Amino acid sequence: MAGLMWMPVVQSATATSNRRAGIQWSRQETRTLLSILGEAEYIQRLQTVHHNADVYQTASKRMQQEGFRRTERQCRSKFKVLKALYLKAYVAHATTELAENRRLARELSKREEEKLDRLIAIGEEASAQQDPANELRRDAVVAVRRSATAVEEATEKEWMDH
Repeated sequence: MAGLMWMPVVQSATATSNRRAGIQWSRQETRTLLSILGEAEYIQRLQTVHHNADVYQTASKRMQQEGFRRTERQCRSKFKVLKALYLKAYVAHATTELAENRRLARELSKREEEKLDRLIAIGEEASAQQDPANELRRDAVVAVRRSATAVEEATEKEWMDH
């Protein structure tokens, strides 16, 4: 026993940071996951079924076939993060466009604005029917419109109160 040394188990910095920040994905892994989940059957199931563990289980198996070891849970988590980042970027872009077009929006009469809203909604519904991914965009646009209207109403009220 005199020849054996006790060596403490030391976790590497990357192992510690991976636990806190999540496991890093390479670009190729991310592309592969999106390619798998982008197949028509999975798009439809991810949008209509809330209990879709089987989709992520299949994605995990397909990732393994491509040489990537990812669990069902990791695939689900990565997709949720990507979806949230996409929606955040989309809303930010739409909000920027709203700000740039605010002058035009002020010039529109309420009736013209309602006509445009109907036309845009019709176009969005048609494109959502053609491409299910557009449904997410439409929902983001609706959310942006609601928040922009609320901000404008609050700003107008604040201005009138002063």
